[in-house]
Amino acid sequence: MGFRPTPEIRSSLEAAAKKNCRSVSKEVEARLDRSFLNDKAQRDALGGDDIYSLLKLLGAAAALIKSQTGKSWGDWKTAVAIRAAWKSLIAEASPKLPKKWEAAIKRQSRPSKPLPEPPEAPQPLGVLALSSDEKAYPAKVAAYDAALAEHEEQKSKYARAEQARWTATDAMMEELQEAVGIGERVLGLLPERTE
Repeated sequence: MGFRPTPEIRSSLEAAAKKNCRSVSKEVEARLDRSFLNDKAQRDALGGDDIYSLLKLLGAAAALIKSQTGKSWGDWKTAVAIRAAWKSLIAEASPKLPKKWEAAIKRQSRPSKPLPEPPEAPQPLGVLALSSDEKAYPAKVAAYDAALAEHEEQKSKYARAEQARWTATDAMMEELQEAVGIGERVLGLLPERTE
């Protein structure tokens, strides 16, 4: 491998090699090796290769925005633009929600289908009811009672299904809150940030 350093770099390498009692070639190799180890340590400290790549992308986006606005992060418009870009980039890079989570979120934000209306009670017989109405009335009452019992059963099934739906949704939202809580607790472990 051919390597032609500038005179300043060559001079620094020769001085370091002499100080470390090794050849210039070994000094170059040791420094390269250390740089790779430092790079890996830095990647690991920043969350691994996937997060490191995302952070580089976020940094590149911020640099582009700053070059377009001509201002730093301290400028509120530049900061808003950077945050918007970061939000989009993080959303694109994040894993997609599992289907069951998408369904739970949709269920939570959408009202349930309404419960069917109860049946209408038959009108009581008037004083001047005809004899044919008198004979049909008990059948009307029996039909109403059956329809009412069916309605109560549907209402009970509906209530159980709603309770199961909300119990499942609540459990999933608790799991989501737990994940958010982990992120919030980690923020407390980071060094204090200046405003």
